[in-house]
Amino acid sequence: VDPALDPRADVAGLLADHFDQREPDYHGVTANDGVAHRCWVVSEPEKIDQLRAFFEPTDVFIADGHHRYTTALQHARRHADQPLAQTCLFVLVASEDPGMIVLPTHRVIRGMQGYTIDALQRHLTGVTVSETQDDLATLEKRLPAAGHHAMGLYDGDTKRRFILTFNDADPLAATHADKPDVWRQLDVAILQHALVEGVLKPNFGQDTGYRYTAELEQMRQMTEAEPGQLGVVMQATPLGSVMGVSLADEVMPPKSTFFYPKLATGLAINPLTQPSI
Repeated sequence: VDPALDPRADVAGLLADHFDQREPDYHGVTANDGVAHRCWVVSEPEKIDQLRAFFEPTDVFIADGHHRYTTALQHARRHADQPLAQTCLFVLVASEDPGMIVLPTHRVIRGMQGYTIDALQRHLTGVTVSETQDDLATLEKRLPAAGHHAMGLYDGDTKRRFILTFNDADPLAATHADKPDVWRQLDVAILQHALVEGVLKPNFGQDTGYRYTAELEQMRQMTEAEPGQLGVVMQATPLGSVMGVSLADEVMPPKSTFFYPKLATGLAINPLTQPSI
């Protein structure tokens, strides 16, 4: 899937005079990650009509917040007599914008009974596991060139680090033939179904589960916090794959992506009650 839905940057060009020639209507907070928020209001009817005309035939993908959107739809259906219930706040970001950064969400696998890294390797089939002396940041950088669906493994008990690759480019073909190719190629789906469901739960107990973080150092600390845990360093999911899964009428697995930067919560609020007149 070509992620460029506005290759001529029509929307950016339409709004350029706001950004380049006007001061922001208000300055928002500077979040903990150092990202400053500036907001411009677009109120000119002509520009609004041009934006509406652009988006009417254009696909819009929900990259984050699909539960909130579903809740908004249910609210609208239950309160069809209330005009404001038919609207909801959202943020649109151009997929070709260089500021649209998709980072991976790493995993910490917990709840395993009798797990050791050596025991895990004895149960693995169809993969290649290579130990490395790289630190986690270097290991993460090596993953894209390491092989099919490469993932990093970090054993919290021994502090040993590994790169795991699959021998088959489509390891879910036999078990998930009903799923579209783009979904089967998601590393997060392969981790869940080929490793967690296929190896970890049968051998180390059905209570096996995840914790998530986008920060490598936090993943290391979380993995070491309790015995018998395994950290998994993931690659970023390509933006084109996110779109392809949606176009195939599928849903992304949980925590497949970490879109950065994050907007500050409460930057804009839709009032829940009608203002008094």
